[in-house]
Amino acid sequence: MPNEIYVSRRKQYIKDSVNDLKLSSNNNDLFLIDDLGNKIGKGVSLPIMSKKSIIDKIKDDFEYINVLNYGVKNDGETDNSGILLKLINNGYKNLYFPNGIYKFTLSINKSGISFRGQSIANTIFVPSSNTFCLELNSVNGNINNNLFSNFTLRNNSNFSSVNAISFIGEKENDRHAFNNIIIKNGFKYGINMEGRCIWSIFENFWIENCYSGLNINGNGAKNLLTFNNIYIRNSQTNAIFLDGGNAETFKTISFNNCNFENNCRNIDISIQYAVKLLDFDEVSFNNCYIENNSNKTSQTYAIYCGGTYNRCLNIVNSLIWGQEYGICIEGTIMSGTISGNRIINTNEDIIIGTETNAGGGHEESAFSLLGNTLSHPLKKNQDINMNNSVTTLNPLSLAYRHANNNPTPDVRNCNVIMSWTSESITNFLNGTNGQVVIVYIYGNANKVFSNNTYIQLRDSSEVTISKGESIGFMFFNDKWIEIFRNTK
Repeated sequence: MPNEIYVSRRKQYIKDSVNDLKLSSNNNDLFLIDDLGNKIGKGVSLPIMSKKSIIDKIKDDFEYINVLNYGVKNDGETDNSGILLKLINNGYKNLYFPNGIYKFTLSINKSGISFRGQSIANTIFVPSSNTFCLELNSVNGNINNNLFSNFTLRNNSNFSSVNAISFIGEKENDRHAFNNIIIKNGFKYGINMEGRCIWSIFENFWIENCYSGLNINGNGAKNLLTFNNIYIRNSQTNAIFLDGGNAETFKTISFNNCNFENNCRNIDISIQYAVKLLDFDEVSFNNCYIENNSNKTSQTYAIYCGGTYNRCLNIVNSLIWGQEYGICIEGTIMSGTISGNRIINTNEDIIIGTETNAGGGHEESAFSLLGNTLSHPLKKNQDINMNNSVTTLNPLSLAYRHANNNPTPDVRNCNVIMSWTSESITNFLNGTNGQVVIVYIYGNANKVFSNNTYIQLRDSSEVTISKGESIGFMFFNDKWIEIFRNTK
């Protein structure tokens, strides 16, 4: 039979395959076969070995090794940097860390490395220097397909400049996966992504008490990055800082089901941003929660978008609570969607362009704001050009505003007016051509509408809408034209 060893996670499968081998003085032609029958490379040069030795070597190559069996210490005092680097350089790729405290500073420049802790809370990595704890380094060559999971990164020292996880280098540094990781206690950055990183995923992170949670900048490309279930709290500055440097290399970065809470703790910083975005191709926030990210009451932003090159910003189905400004788009942005969000306890919910930069050549084109529930109307500077933008809601939006004791309700970013008080409505303020507004009455109220300069009824000079009834208007050429009436 051919000299083939079938490599499977099932140990017996490996054993049976090796038992069928005919050992000779030269086993250089051994092939390793995976579960699907694919050849995955020649075996390394094997001298005459016992069958048990061959099994052990294959297990070392394809299964996790317990680092404690190879001289690594989990006492929190021994510096394991050298021995971990030696294991990786000697070809051990899959390292298992039982519970304990492991001290090291490790720069990884190889592909296919996997670190797995026994448990996320009790397998703890602490840095041994003031630079980083874990670094993925592609300065001198490509590295891909590394996996890190189930451990805590904790800064037990006074290293205020140390990063928990870092990326450096502009060669391929791609297709990595990080999951089930806690980062806490005084790191400068929880994740510092100055080098290239593409097509990688970060899931189930808790980042706490760092200077900044996530720092994405530098020269290397950042594309197709996914952050799922990321919780960042108690940072001194930003939960997220992203600066593409006026480049098109920061593309398709998404944050899903993330929570950014109680960040911007340093009151000496004059302007505070929970999430600060500068110069990117596409960034999305989906189902996120951003709350109370400042100790200050002024000049605080939940999500701020600035810079001179921003292609697409999407903020969808998220809750923003408790900053002075909810969403502020100050820089140039070409397209995007802000929809289905709820923004409360802010002084201004959504600002398109700021007073300080009005008339600065900013352009928001093909930008849509749909279905948001706001405490304040959309604020847009008159000098901001919003070509082809949809700045109001579509007719099927569920966003609404109460309009009680107000004959001229403001309908910016609003389609549905609900009221339980009785008075005439003589106009709707700040409408745009094509906008639909529906008025719905409940309680014992009655709303009276009359033909005037701003309202044109369908078939009468006056109509009264009562409890459970509704009437709809469309704005066209500076006039609200009745399009339907639902009366009993």
